[in-house]
Amino acid sequence: MIKTQHLRFLVSVVDYGSATKAAERLHISQPSISAGLKALEDELGGALFDRSGPANRPLTLTPKGQGFYRRAIEILGICESAHAEFSGNPVQEKKLVLGVADTISKDLIVEAIRSFESNEKGTKLNLWEGSVSRLESWFSHKRVDVILSNVGSLMPNEKLLWREPLVAVVAPDHPYISTANVISIRDLTEYPFIHRSNCELDPLGRARCGC
Repeated sequence: MIKTQHLRFLVSVVDYGSATKAAERLHISQPSISAGLKALEDELGGALFDRSGPANRPLTLTPKGQGFYRRAIEILGICESAHAEFSGNPVQEKKLVLGVADTISKDLIVEAIRSFESNEKGTKLNLWEGSVSRLESWFSHKRVDVILSNVGSLMPNEKLLWREPLVAVVAPDHPYISTANVISIRDLTEYPFIHRSNCELDPLGRARCGC
């Protein structure tokens, strides 16, 4: 018999990207998460995750796993609503789940939350923070309602809210100091430079530099 606890393990692992992060969120041990997923796969008679490739590769769902993950979300939602109705507290409050890129300035996030609370009184705001790829996954699986990101062309129905410069920090005697106030990403290929790893702008930078 499938246990709702194991469904919750599955959804948490997919939402947070790993069994370790899911365990931290659920305040249980990582081996308990792994054991629960193994029991769920045994009950289903098939693999939910593609475990081929390097051991440190992020967990990805199999095609059947993706379908079951969506069903698990629906089942857990029904269970939550049924429990609330039975307890005499039906879930009727308005709720917005906002997905935020983890590289966005915290000041901007605080400002957005204050603006939301001022204009949307009576609506509960849930904040989910993650990488751009994680935001895309959450949105495609309808885990978040709105995405706040500093990467353009994320979704077809996006709306531009602000622009921010990409700044190059150079020494006082660097040639760029005297040549121009604005440089292109391609200009940086002429000199060695330090680029932040795991940056959401990395694909754009590589494309502009012809890397």
